[in-house]
Amino acid sequence: MGQTTTAVVLTAGCWRSAPLLVPRGFRQRLAGMRGVPPGWGVLLRTASVHTFGMRRPVVVIGISGSGGVRWARPMPPGRVVFDPGSTWIAELPGAAAGPPSGPALRVVPILDRWPGL
Repeated sequence: MGQTTTAVVLTAGCWRSAPLLVPRGFRQRLAGMRGVPPGWGVLLRTASVHTFGMRRPVVVIGISGSGGVRWARPMPPGRVVFDPGSTWIAELPGAAAGPPSGPALRVVPILDRWPGL
């Protein structure tokens, strides 16, 4: 991941994610899914996420340091997931389908600068 990349799409075979914001600072990380337009998600360098304060379920994807999909599952509001084997976690809108476990994800930059930054 380049430090200047602000938004990406993840792909694996025929699967393609919604556009994902890659937060650049504390405020963007804190806002999480609340800080992106409808239909977007976030890609966080972390091993844990929560859905406290969320109104709808999200799809959460655990990604290893090598880019492999460790797991993908829906996560209802008010939950926490921690996976020490994940280096990145993607949160997608709840209607999105996650990729199958195992394949390495390809990161496709789509935006180098978030509007308004």
